[in-house]
Amino acid sequence: MHNTQFMRKAEQTLPDGSLPKAKKLLNRFGFLSLFVSRFIPFVRVLTPMLMGVAQLSVIRTLIVSFTSSITWVFSLLLLGKWVMRHPFVSQYQEFITKWFLMGSFILMIAAFIALFIRLTAKKRPLQTSN
Repeated sequence: MHNTQFMRKAEQTLPDGSLPKAKKLLNRFGFLSLFVSRFIPFVRVLTPMLMGVAQLSVIRTLIVSFTSSITWVFSLLLLGKWVMRHPFVSQYQEFITKWFLMGSFILMIAAFIALFIRLTAKKRPLQTSN
């Protein structure tokens, strides 16, 4: 499984140096790294894949992933509930919610455009001028 076409393609899509750094973190901290990675942007995407590549116990990986997900969700829920108790935020809740939704939508569109540009740029061969 390690030397398959899928794994070679997955390793090519990762930023340079990220796989060795993530493997070092995984070897040093083990399952704790999976739990903590849930709270770190971009790292949370790589860690479960690395757990699979490292062929760690599927059951333990699922348990740690589930507990970290639940912790992540509850911490965000509690933070949201705490923030909503502030009078200014609760007064403009509808306005703030609309802006968060629009911001998320704009970021999603930007991500799709960037992905489209990246995919089309790879398909076109580079033209050199003589």
